Amino acid sequence: MNCLRTEFRDCGDSSSDFGFFCASPNGSSALVECGFFDNIGVCALVQANSLQDVSMCEFSANTKNRIRVRSGSTALDSVMHAMASHEGFEPDTGDVSVPAGGVLTIDPGVTVFE
Repeated sequence: MNCLRTEFRDCGDSSSDFGFFCASPNGSSALVECGFFDNIGVCALVQANSLQDVSMCEFSANTKNRIRVRSGSTALDSVMHAMASHEGFEPDTGDVSVPAGGVLTIDPGVTVFE
């Protein structure tokens, strides 16, 4: 599932909800130039292999202006992009790993929560 210039507003009814949820264990989802506004909970839950496809999003007045990352392996070369008003990335459950020979680049200003 790819979302380009999509707005997620007033989603969720508890702090464990998400504005956008990608549950496919093998698929990669792109969130590019999307807006997350007034959502309860974390803005989005994405697969570890989708990190490089989350970029240029806007965040405002959400319970947490964060992207939650599901446990698993990143793509071979991934990036955690800095985005305006974005608090950072946090793990869902379990570990996020980088495959042997792979590189995870964390842009300056990005916070990775425990």
